[in-house]
Amino acid sequence: MSLTTVSQKSLISLSSIMSDTHSIFIIPTFQRPFAWEKDQLQDLHEDIKNTMQILKYAPDNIHYLAPIHLIPFKDIDRNNPTLKAYLPDNDDIKNLLQSLNSSGNEFINDKDQELHVYFVIDGQQRLTTLFFVYQFIYKSWSLNPLYVSLQYGKIIPRLIQNPSDDHNYFVTLLKSLRSLTTLPNSNTQAQKRMYKAVEYIETWNAWNTTPSTDFTKFLHSSALKSLMIELEPNYGLTSFQILNDRGKSLTALEKFKSLLFEYDLNYNSGKLTYSIHSIFSNLYQLLDEGSDSGLFPEGKAGDDRLMQYILTYMRINQHADNYWQSGDHAYDIFRKELISTADKSTLLTSWLDEIQIIYDQLKHLNDCMSGKEPTVKNPSFICLGRTIQDDYDIIIRSLGLSSRSIAVLLKFRALYKAEWHDRFPMKCICNPDLFKSLSDHLNQIRGRTENKEIHTQIDLVDMPSCDQKPSPYQCQYSMLQVVERMELLIWKRGYNPQGKFKDKWNAVFGNNGFSAQDAVTAWYSWYYPENDFPRFIQDDGNESIFRYILREYEGYLNKGVNIHFDTDLSLEHIFPQTPNPKPPVGYDFATLNDYDQFLNRSGNLTFVYQNARLSNQLPDIKASLYLDPTTVKGVTKNQPEITTRVGNQLHPLITDYPAYQDALRVRCTELAVFSLKRFFC
Repeated sequence: MSLTTVSQKSLISLSSIMSDTHSIFIIPTFQRPFAWEKDQLQDLHEDIKNTMQILKYAPDNIHYLAPIHLIPFKDIDRNNPTLKAYLPDNDDIKNLLQSLNSSGNEFINDKDQELHVYFVIDGQQRLTTLFFVYQFIYKSWSLNPLYVSLQYGKIIPRLIQNPSDDHNYFVTLLKSLRSLTTLPNSNTQAQKRMYKAVEYIETWNAWNTTPSTDFTKFLHSSALKSLMIELEPNYGLTSFQILNDRGKSLTALEKFKSLLFEYDLNYNSGKLTYSIHSIFSNLYQLLDEGSDSGLFPEGKAGDDRLMQYILTYMRINQHADNYWQSGDHAYDIFRKELISTADKSTLLTSWLDEIQIIYDQLKHLNDCMSGKEPTVKNPSFICLGRTIQDDYDIIIRSLGLSSRSIAVLLKFRALYKAEWHDRFPMKCICNPDLFKSLSDHLNQIRGRTENKEIHTQIDLVDMPSCDQKPSPYQCQYSMLQVVERMELLIWKRGYNPQGKFKDKWNAVFGNNGFSAQDAVTAWYSWYYPENDFPRFIQDDGNESIFRYILREYEGYLNKGVNIHFDTDLSLEHIFPQTPNPKPPVGYDFATLNDYDQFLNRSGNLTFVYQNARLSNQLPDIKASLYLDPTTVKGVTKNQPEITTRVGNQLHPLITDYPAYQDALRVRCTELAVFSLKRFFC
């Protein structure tokens, strides 16, 4: 058999592709939204510039861009439920479907000429970018070949995006370039990337050493070529998952999708093709929306995190160590399970069912974070002055929930149909002994100093009575509060009760007789090292946890003011990290090691506005500046309440330098008392 090759004559110039007003390209619903960023745009730009330079010396050369793979969408496919399901739902698609000839067997334009319509299977990112590039060329033309005129006077772009909101933005963006008006505001991540792509492309001529007329002439030439490859529909919809545009490696999530296609095609006759496309289309859309709300990071990191969520949710009841696995490791676990399982069809179906549940719950979690869920506009039960939406935002984004905590949330709502912020009554126990150790610590400080300001500060600590015996009392908790407590007191502290977590998961979520209230109560009473918690807050250094507690303390002191996402604030060490000398003289630090251990304790930390950083000033100098930040050049707003409070605590000490350390030790205890009340009682 002779080798089948493609002749160079089959290559098509980009200018021919972009000016062919008889072709329309549709991004099907299963494709990811626009994802190209500066790196990919730079690659394309460099390709064009380098080719222009080469052609100066070798004018007969050509430059070949990667092929674009297509599936034809014909008039007979209008009623094909499989292909029709992949059409975006927007007005331009509806207008296209109505543009048929009198026999109803061809798509036609306003001159009754046949239109060739294609689904773009690979190359959609590059094609979208090229539409932006050529719009800069065609924007002054009276007849812009990037558009096609349909029947009944309808005009649509020759590239139809998915999802519909992004397509509408794409259309508006093209119109803005044509009319030279201000670019439209963007909403989704894909729209923001489109906006940045246009801004970047707009600079191409300025960067190019060749005059812009030559640049435009080159884009119209036959030197830039590509290949349009038609795929058979079944193959195109199931098997073309090798590389993304320009050789960009597949993410773990995309490899997982490809794995499902491969095994479904080989062992299940492709029966799940539409289900796979549908579920992953939703997941891609969720990732785009979730990067706006903060549920997911952008790009590959978002795909990896989603793979971690999927693995943890689906396998934590079997493997206690799944929670920390990377996205690629998660993919390997699924791949090995598929290889070793005899009934692959049943396994694939069960996986898709579970992934659908995961999507449904993550979508709702994103709605809660973004405010689309109506009940999250209600007042918070955690902090006066905030809303429930604030609680979601703070716990998910600022604290940062691990895949284990996210899995608990998802499973809870999937099983019990209750909201994560619904509160349930339960019997709580607050052990007075937890406060007794804190009270004893304050008494020790009182006994070793005669400074009345320190005594006053100790008296102001809101310490509950420590003389009672532990007794249950009625309280209310939500699952959102439970996972916050779990994350803060176990996972963030580095505890790793793997087997205990798996056993608890199976005991709670495997109990058919449990209600939502039972589940919240069970997880509330799970393994918490509470006896060590007061010592931890007073004596240990854990910047991640202390940042969170300080921000929550600000909300408590300042009527719900939320400083969790104030990017102008930075963490401040009240006793500085690098004083000169170190340790500073007169402040009662016996050794350098004593000073270094004190530096990262909770009481020595606060937040200040970045342009008010006081570098290596000592607490006696900082105290007055905390109270009057306008004395620092450039500062125009007051410091957070927690910082003003520190200023009030330290400022009266004046030159009693040993007392500064005592004051901050009292503050450690003050924060420990707040934390016990906030997370335990």
